Amino acid sequence: MASKEDNKAVAKICAQLNDSEIEIPGTNLRQIYKTTTIDSSPGQEV
Repeated sequence: MASKEDNKAVAKICAQLNDSEIEIPGTNLRQIYKTTTIDSSPGQEV
């Protein structure tokens, strides 16, 4: 299980990658990075 500090570090890396706006070669497409969370409350199916 990741901590809040881990999530903040990954979010910062995602922001830096997104800020670089690198296009996929041969296209005008960009990879977008973001973090997600899963609510694993008791009784919640995952």
